[in-house]
Amino acid sequence: MFRFFHRLKVSQKLGLISVLFLIPDTVLLCLFLISINSFIRFAEWEQYGNEYQRPLEILLEEIPSHHLALREGLGVPTDARRLEEIRQRVDAAFMALVRVDQRLGESLQFTQEGLAKRQREHCRVGVLKSEWDTLKSSSGLSEAARSEAHRHLVDDVRTMITHVGDNSNLILDPDLDSYYLMDVTLLALPQMQERLWRATEFAVRAAGKGSPTEEDRRQLAVFAALLQESDLDRVVGSARTALNEDPNFYGVSPTLEPRIQPLLAEFKKAGDAFIGAIHQLGNFQSPGITAVEIDALGAKARERSFALWRASAEELDGLLALRTHHFHVRRARSLILTALALTAAVSFVWFITHSISGPLTRQANQLRDSNEALLGEITERRRIEGALRTAEERYRSIFENAGEGIFQTTAEGTYVAANPALARMYGFETVEELQATLRTVDRSLYLEPGRREEFRRQIEKSGRLAGFESQVVRRDGTVIWIAERARMVRDASGAFLYYEGTVEEITERKAHEAEVERLHAELVETSRLAGMAEIATGVLHNVGNVLNSMNVSASEVRDRLSGSRISHLRKSVNLLGEHRTDLGSFLTLDPRGQALPGFLRRLTGLLEEERETLMKEMDSMMRHVEHLKQIVSTQQSHARLFGVMETLRPQTLVDDALQLAGGSLERHGIRVERDFSSRTSVNADRHKVLQIMVNLLRNAKQSITEHNPPDRSVRVALSDHRAGRVSISVSDNGGGIAPENLSRIFQHGFTTKKSGHGFGLHASILAAREMNGDILVQSDGVGHGATFTLELPTSTGE
Repeated sequence: MFRFFHRLKVSQKLGLISVLFLIPDTVLLCLFLISINSFIRFAEWEQYGNEYQRPLEILLEEIPSHHLALREGLGVPTDARRLEEIRQRVDAAFMALVRVDQRLGESLQFTQEGLAKRQREHCRVGVLKSEWDTLKSSSGLSEAARSEAHRHLVDDVRTMITHVGDNSNLILDPDLDSYYLMDVTLLALPQMQERLWRATEFAVRAAGKGSPTEEDRRQLAVFAALLQESDLDRVVGSARTALNEDPNFYGVSPTLEPRIQPLLAEFKKAGDAFIGAIHQLGNFQSPGITAVEIDALGAKARERSFALWRASAEELDGLLALRTHHFHVRRARSLILTALALTAAVSFVWFITHSISGPLTRQANQLRDSNEALLGEITERRRIEGALRTAEERYRSIFENAGEGIFQTTAEGTYVAANPALARMYGFETVEELQATLRTVDRSLYLEPGRREEFRRQIEKSGRLAGFESQVVRRDGTVIWIAERARMVRDASGAFLYYEGTVEEITERKAHEAEVERLHAELVETSRLAGMAEIATGVLHNVGNVLNSMNVSASEVRDRLSGSRISHLRKSVNLLGEHRTDLGSFLTLDPRGQALPGFLRRLTGLLEEERETLMKEMDSMMRHVEHLKQIVSTQQSHARLFGVMETLRPQTLVDDALQLAGGSLERHGIRVERDFSSRTSVNADRHKVLQIMVNLLRNAKQSITEHNPPDRSVRVALSDHRAGRVSISVSDNGGGIAPENLSRIFQHGFTTKKSGHGFGLHASILAAREMNGDILVQSDGVGHGATFTLELPTSTGE
């Protein structure tokens, strides 16, 4: 190889070197183009998801409208013409969905395999079309059956919208403008549109009663809270964030704000009006609002939401088109610049080759003999000089142009050397001015007295110092935060020479940390509200379970009474009355009289058995009534004691949590094992502990139901973990946690559930730490269950 290279001419060597330099340049260009193409493909994939979602959104609008058009109870006859128009629009939407599914269904994993991975096999276009055809042709269904069929179909449409978001990059959008607009079209608005439909249906039925029941008012309050906090506020917040476009991201859309802003205002106005009507209906014995008025307000809110959705979807397409155009232009410019650079390089090599090769060839023959003796020495000297010059220039460039301050000081604090960045950081124009003004570092620099002594004390421990944060006073009097890294420099004998290190200004980071603390407080408040809703849901579930049990007992009593054999006793008495004059001969001679004593004995046994059964059922109903009282009393005590740190028995807290969540566990066939080996009291907030425990029990239930082990069980243990701590652990035999997820399980937004939001465990650990406690997790891997342990401080701290 080397012989071949030496045999080449100078022009050939230069040409070969040029070719070798072109190889990495070509590779880098290919990698760059691949990256640009991936960005273009990413944006196009989002457009696919937006296109697939359009007919689904039409179905989400028209299917509830079809149900509301069939609703009875408003005193207005069904408009057959409007009903037929709705059915035609639904049929047209299904035709559009079939067409877009044929083009994009396989890409977006609307296949049997893709849907099966997420347990959504029922969400095929053909299945939904079949359900709609059955619903459309079934005119003899009852109101309840028709309502359930519509809800099932809407739930399937919502699931398909979720599947679109999971497989079209929409939820991974890197641009905040289009990301928040995607949140409006893909998640927030579809969720609110479905809830508006269900809330309208429920409110109309409640208003039709004249005076809503207490249960109706509670449900109306839940609908109003969810529509306001989970839906309306989220839609308005995401839309307004999207309107604050950043021109640095692919330019600004000229139509986004003029088009979305008025629609957003109309949507918010209609949403507030409907939520206000629900509040009015649920908060007064005689609300003064009719079912027709509520129905009109609900229809207007849904109409404004779909108008906002259509405009937002079109604007999202516009933002994605801007991004795609940006990458296309960028790729074209890159190719043009590369072509120009290659042309210039080839021309330059050709020029250099022809200008050098001729003279070098002539001179080489004349100087070859004289240069051979000096070649080695000259080459080595040039290499050494070049290395020294390069090292000096590199050091000087780094020192002069570094973004961080660099210093060398004596032990007394006198500056030996400093770079311009340090001088500017402290408010000086030049390094000389810094050295002339600050004779020693700690004379007028540090805000806190004695900070230099603390610097010296810490660095002398190990010879190094990292992350030493202080407040310093600049020349103009302003105060900034800095972080120092330094080390002690010694000579060969170990004698101290000077301190050297770097200084970084962290004022902005400190401000961000303060902002994080504020957001943390807001997150804790949100966690509290979510916990209250969670416990209320558990109470409602438990009350529903008890009422179901009471209904079963009442049905059993009714069936027993309807089939009672007491009528046989009446017949026997009547028979004895007919023969009261010849009772002796009747009992001894008549076959019926002879059989009568035995019949009465058997009848007596059956009646006693019926009596015992009825008494047991009545006892069961009394126990259920006491259970209801206990559930309501427990919930009232928790509501009164929220926000108070007090001395509590952890066994009582765990029992209350199991009572709130026990109905759900029992409903799913999950056995609860208790192991309470500690009687130590803890110092905690009752409500926060219940919120954490209900969340952990709910997660255990979901893990078990998804994994479906043969023996469904949850073990709740209470023990003295270590000095000053009591541990409450919840163990399940569900799906477990992968090792790589154990360190991220408490991060905000991280979840392993298909429909999770990544908030519950994060909020729980924040609540635990606010009580000076903590939550630990342990799992042997997927399929081996998991254990979450809540640690709380004891009331004595011992």
